[in-house]
Order: sequence, then structure tokens, then C-alpha cells
Amino acid sequence: MRKQKKINITAWGFIMSVLGAAVGLGGIWGFPTQMNKHGGMFLIPFFIALIVCALPILLIEINLGNKYQKNHVDIFTDLAKVPGTFFDFLQTAVVWLMSVFYSVLVAWSLLALVMAFLPGLNQNGFFLDKLIEQTNSNPQNFSQLGNISPWVLISLIVVWILTGIILLGGVVKGIDLANKIFIPGLFVMIVLMMIYVLTLPGATNGLQTMFAFHGKSLLTSSIWTDAFGQAFFMLSTCTGAIIIFSSCAPVGKSNTNKGLIIMFGTIVVALLTACTVFGALGVIAHQAGKSIDEVFVPGPTLIFQVFPQIFAIITQQTGLSFLSHMLAVFFFLSVFFVVYLR
Repeated sequence: MRKQKKINITAWGFIMSVLGAAVGLGGIWGFPTQMNKHGGMFLIPFFIALIVCALPILLIEINLGNKYQKNHVDIFTDLAKVPGTFFDFLQTAVVWLMSVFYSVLVAWSLLALVMAFLPGLNQNGFFLDKLIEQTNSNPQNFSQLGNISPWVLISLIVVWILTGIILLGGVVKGIDLANKIFIPGLFVMIVLMMIYVLTLPGATNGLQTMFAFHGKSLLTSSIWTDAFGQAFFMLSTCTGAIIIFSSCAPVGKSNTNKGLIIMFGTIVVALLTACTVFGALGVIAHQAGKSIDEVFVPGPTLIFQVFPQIFAIITQQTGLSFLSHMLAVFFFLSVFFVVYLR
């Protein structure tokens, strides 16, 4: 059998790659969406899920990949022979099914990037009404958005074509380099946007909404299922991605430290993003003279509505439309890469 060429990444590159896999959708898209749906009480089952389940599995997968220096299918084939191969290909099939909705989110990120070049960036509802052509005013998931948008379909086809090209050419070095650039850049930009948004009138109302605690919600099953799903989603566990990345990482380093850095880094980015989103919700509601519930409703398109409005606020406050568009381009380009290179 021909031996495959081994490609290594640095320990820092490994951490950045896994953080890129986690924060792209888990932290920036998923976490604010869940906080908007459940309020501050979501943090309790979420942290329980992280500590009890997601972190231990993350550490197991890092150590598996790092010890055996193989992908997840080969590792389980070696350890469990035929049953191992079956169950890990079954895991791969589940990941492939997940990619159906994941690809749509990548397509949305691409559309948001295109929107950053257009005057529509400053128009409330431009993303919903013009790009994805949403017809349901209160969608809770993808199936409730309404009719199929030709723009989303075109963007989705572009994403699939790019995916095919990258799979044919190989992208380990490209992923390593892109994540080292865009993850720190995205983190710095979110921090700056959060600081800026929280200085505006109405932002504190948004934070109060974010951290509103309603004890009875802990008695519902949905908050627990969403919390455990979000914990696994944010750390990219149970998909094979962690094992593949860790198989390329240096052997003999402290894998526990890597896992803790990844978990805390993901949590920090998620909380900063949520504070930015909810602060912006409060500002937008304050400017419109409405309550936050009247401005935005829970749903999968939340961040794609809010972040363009943050850049619109920057234009209103500074009068520098060019600056807001440049910031929007970098932000959505960063989101696109960290989501796409997952």
C-alpha cells in the first residue's frame, strides 16, 4: 500500500484551525441564536453540557488523533476492525447530512460578503427581503423561511464548486494559513465592535435581554437539548474534524492544555459575539422607539440581520460609508473563511 505523505501543522496552527472550525458557526451564528431563543437561562445547561460531555469528548478525540496520527476512519478500523469501519463511516455519513444545512449557511455568508459591497448594506431587511427572499415573518428554522431564493441557490452552487476544487487540490496548508490570519483578525474586530456598540444609547437594554433569567425555562426539554447540541456544535466534536486536525499536530505536547484553550477561546468568542449582537439589538430598538421583541424575532437569520445594521450604525454615527463597507467586507470575509474552511 502506498504510504500517504504526512502533512504537519504547528501546535498554534492546530489550535487556530480548531477554533476556526468552532467559532465560524458554533460561536458566531449558533450561540447568539440560542441566547435569543432561551435568554440567560441557556447558560446554565450550556456550561453543564460543556463540562460533562463536550470537553471530555474533545480531549479524547485530540488524544486519539495525536497518538495514532491517522484520520478517524483509519483509527477505528485499526482498533475495532470491521465494526469500527462501519460505525465510523456511519459517522461520516451523518456529517455529510449535516453539510446539507451547513452549505446553506456558507452560502448565506457568501451572500452577506457580496452585500458588503452593495448600498443595500445600510437598508434594514435587505438580506431577508432581497437576498434570501424570506416570506415567513417568524421563522424558527430553515424549513420555515419560505420560498427558494435564486440568489441562495446560485451562491450554494458556487460553494459546492469551490468545495470540489479544494477537495481535489488539498487545503491543509491553506487552512493553516487562513486560520492564522482570519481567526485573530475576526476576534479583534468583534472586540472592537462590542466596545463601540456598548457605548451607544440602548445597548444596556440589549444586554439585560440577553442575561434575562426565567427559572421555569429550565423545566422545558428544549433548552436542554439545544444546550447539549450547541456544546457539541461549538467544539466540533463527534464529526471527525478534531481527530483529523490533531493527527497533523505535533506529538508529545500537552493535549489537555490544547483542549482547554480551545474550549475557553470558543466560549470567549461566543460571549463577545452575543454581547455585540444583543447590544446592537438594544441600540436598533432604541433608535426605532420599539421593544427588542418588535425589532427582531428568534430565528436562524439573526446575525445576518444584525451585523449589517451595526455597520449601518457606524455610517450614521461617523458619516463614513466607505469605512463601514470596508469593515463589513473584512468581517463577512472572515466569517466566510472560518465557516468554509471548517
